[in-house]
Amino acid sequence: MAKPKRFVDSFDQIRINMITRAIDRAWEVVRHTDDPGPREEVRTMLARCVMAEARAGAENQVSLVNKAIVRFRAERAHDAIVFRGVRQRV
Repeated sequence: MAKPKRFVDSFDQIRINMITRAIDRAWEVVRHTDDPGPREEVRTMLARCVMAEARAGAENQVSLVNKAIVRFRAERAHDAIVFRGVRQRV
């Protein structure tokens, strides 16, 4: 019987620790360089970005943090554009 494939969302303890540190580091960068907004909302969004990049295969913490911040800023910019577009139509 074949072994089941490893789930994309499963990580070993070393990767989990790296992801946790990456979320904290990404928050520190965003908190000091951007106008982040509500803390819990932003940290949640950053955590989703870090997890997405971890699933995509970011190999080290620096790469993971950098890619997550780029993704976070792109999502925030997209949300702002969509919000303004909806708001202008009303």
